[in-house]
Amino acid sequence: SLADGSYVALGEGRSGTDSNPIYQTYLIKTDNNGAILWQKSYAGKIGKAMVATADGGFVVVGSVQGTGAFQVWYQLFKVDAGGNLVWEVTGEGGSTGLDIQQTIDGGFITTGTKLTKHNATGVISWTQIQQGNAIVANADGTFNTTTTEPNIVNGNPNLVIKKYTATGILSSSNQIGPTGSD
Repeated sequence: SLADGSYVALGEGRSGTDSNPIYQTYLIKTDNNGAILWQKSYAGKIGKAMVATADGGFVVVGSVQGTGAFQVWYQLFKVDAGGNLVWEVTGEGGSTGLDIQQTIDGGFITTGTKLTKHNATGVISWTQIQQGNAIVANADGTFNTTTTEPNIVNGNPNLVIKKYTATGILSSSNQIGPTGSD
């Protein structure tokens, strides 16, 4: 829940055909009793995660639908407290964002097919080609991600926790799971 007791939910929908899908991202804000305060849809956007901002708005990470089937581009977009689009940043094709956190400098760090740092207005500060499924922004400015990687013995996936410096340099990687046969 938000500081005022309200809630915001993020979801996505798909219509069209398999060869020509049409995606939408939905944000719905409710009061603490579940009554809808506002609901918005954002055509062509595939929202995967969001974070509330200090000004009452929200930043969503995911991808945007491109031309043709299965074409997506990484995207980050911000909406104000009423759900109105404020800005959007589109990155490279074939990339997507899966998780987002606000950083101590007021910017944003996202993970997905890449690890990307944005400033407070969405401008990309840097990108590292490091996959992740979830991200945590630490109080000291560093970041941790989780992902899966094949076990070096049997190829089965293991959980991997990676730590990065504030500038996106990998500082440690710990594989969690069996090291031998499963």
